[in-house]
Amino acid sequence: VVLKDAKDVAAVAKNGQVADVEDNTNIQGRTAESQAQIYKINFEHVNKVLKKPKPLKKQAQIEQDEKYTRELEAKLNRTIDWDEVINHVNKKAKEDNAVKRYQAIKRKP
Repeated sequence: VVLKDAKDVAAVAKNGQVADVEDNTNIQGRTAESQAQIYKINFEHVNKVLKKPKPLKKQAQIEQDEKYTRELEAKLNRTIDWDEVINHVNKKAKEDNAVKRYQAIKRKP
């Protein structure tokens, strides 16, 4: 019976209305606060949990995205082996367009 009354208070608080605790003040001769202490119910916590988070403004969302991209780039740069990158660039530089044209002409009869 007591938990049902506490759920009713939480349901009323969920709808954004002020919970009328005085309706449930005399439960088995105890006040609502003492009853809540017995069952370790925190009415304020229910209000905090049931609130929806405010949506981010567009500027805040952009700043958050920029922060995330900076962190991601820093993480990627930590894992790059720069010696391999230099070797790859040098290998690609050796593949000249003139050589590719010569090989293409050579294939065609």
